[in-house]
Amino acid sequence: MYPKLWDDRHSVVVPDSNIFYIIALLRFIPPPPKGPPTDKLVSQNNAIIQLCYNRGFNFKLYLPHYLSQENWMRHFGDKWTRFVQRKQNFDPMAILAPGQKIFSRNQLK
Repeated sequence: MYPKLWDDRHSVVVPDSNIFYIIALLRFIPPPPKGPPTDKLVSQNNAIIQLCYNRGFNFKLYLPHYLSQENWMRHFGDKWTRFVQRKQNFDPMAILAPGQKIFSRNQLK
C-alpha cells in the first residue's frame, strides 16, 4: 500500500483512491534452453492482463508498451484529455518519447 502523494500536476496515472496496491509478477526461471522460451512467458503475461481486462479490474500497467492509441486512452482514462492538452502545449512537435507511439508527429499540429 502506498499513500497517494501526487496531484493533478503530474501525468502519472493511479487509481482514484487514497490507497492502492501494487502487485508485481516477478519470474525467477533458468534462462533458455533450461527454462521456458521467452515468447511463452510473454504470452502467459498477456493472458493474465487480458483476464484482468475481461474481469473489469481497475488496474494500470507499470511501464506499459501499448501498440494502439486506443489502449493508451484506456490507460489514461478520464485524464486522457488533460494529457493530450499538455502534450500539445509542451511538446507540440511530438519530439519527446516517440518510442511509446502515443502520438505521431503530424497528429499534434
